[in-house]
Amino acid sequence: MQSYFMGTGNTIGTMLCQDNFQVSGNFTNTVDTLLLAANHTSAFNGTFNINKYLFVDGAPCEAFTEINGDTTNGSINFAAGAVANLSYVILTGVKAYGPGTPFTVDGIDGGGNVGFTFTSSASAAGTTFYWVGGSGDWNDRTHWSATSGGAGGACVPFMSDDVIFDGNSGLATGTVTTSSSSFCRNMTWTNIGTVTFSESTTSSFRMYGSLVMDSSVTMNATIELRDTAAASITTNGSTRGTLQFTIAKTGSGTVTLTDDWNNPTGGRVLHQSGGFKMPGRTVFIDYYWSNTTLTRSLDITNATITTTSRWDYRFANRTLAATGSHITSQYVFATSGPVSVNYPWVDLAYGGSLTNIFAIDATTFGRLTFTATLNTSNGLISSNNTIRRLEYKGAGVIGGGNSIDTLILAGSRIYTFGTGINNINKYLDAQATPCTGLTEMRLLP
Repeated sequence: MQSYFMGTGNTIGTMLCQDNFQVSGNFTNTVDTLLLAANHTSAFNGTFNINKYLFVDGAPCEAFTEINGDTTNGSINFAAGAVANLSYVILTGVKAYGPGTPFTVDGIDGGGNVGFTFTSSASAAGTTFYWVGGSGDWNDRTHWSATSGGAGGACVPFMSDDVIFDGNSGLATGTVTTSSSSFCRNMTWTNIGTVTFSESTTSSFRMYGSLVMDSSVTMNATIELRDTAAASITTNGSTRGTLQFTIAKTGSGTVTLTDDWNNPTGGRVLHQSGGFKMPGRTVFIDYYWSNTTLTRSLDITNATITTTSRWDYRFANRTLAATGSHITSQYVFATSGPVSVNYPWVDLAYGGSLTNIFAIDATTFGRLTFTATLNTSNGLISSNNTIRRLEYKGAGVIGGGNSIDTLILAGSRIYTFGTGINNINKYLDAQATPCTGLTEMRLLP
């Protein structure tokens, strides 16, 4: 159940919340004492003044209490002498002001907070928990046991705990859901049955170790891989579900794909920071997307990769190891500097006329081919690329300032060249079959 607090200019002595709670609207209200429900979710918008006390007593071994703030409009203003007593909480986007700040919080910094310092809540280091009791919610401790097939009632896993789903989990055709933010270190699925894992679309699922999947399990989840530790993903032939891995490692933290992955409609990688490795793998997924400016490294040495919607690896603070790799993108392909990367072999299949599908700047290619044959296609490279062999099987556009050893143009197609000098170092082939129409080469007006 969700409780909403609306309106403005209200003054309240004590407000007790026993379920999820949300302050709606960019308004201003004042309360002496606010008691939030443990192991539930609260959200603040507008200005909330607290004169005396903010209290959340989260329980060990239970799900964390989540407190979210509107990073644009939301603030909690504490009067002189007011106290915030928060334990087992996740704070995200909460801005606290007043003479008593910063307040010490026993919990997790979800980012975007002001006026708090954090100490880490943690369960026993290295604990292994087993899922039991069939279908249920991840944050219901009755589904966690210290032994395979044992009695439930152990702690809800936290970031240092390993979790195992096995033949004693009671999940032959069951479903595991998450209703709030969830955590673990390593997660292993083995000998389960036809199971669905459905992670919440409004809360995060964070892993601090490695994942071993089962081919019979449908994974509908966004899994954030965090921390500085090395981690791995083993798919075991999994092709099911809409599964995104968010790589958010820091320092020297790296995630390695240990086997092939074939999920062209639901497999996704959002690479925010840290390292991601898939050398020698055959990968067919929906997208690989990494266009932040955080420090990233990518190793696709000898890999064969196909994306159905996007390959996007851009901007500063990135490195690429790609010797022997072959990438095929069926839609978007984006790569740009300021630091150049080197792709040995790339095939781009989009044949439409949209102009925002390709962003190819300051990149080195061994072989780059636009494979669509249409005379209306818009295969595009921009500027300052270095390419050994560039081939168009349909129409295209070439910006200025490129260095191309060999340029091969299809017959009876139109090619537009941008301003700036393009250097053809070895060979230009632009031959049309007689009676099929001329090959046209134009400068932008």
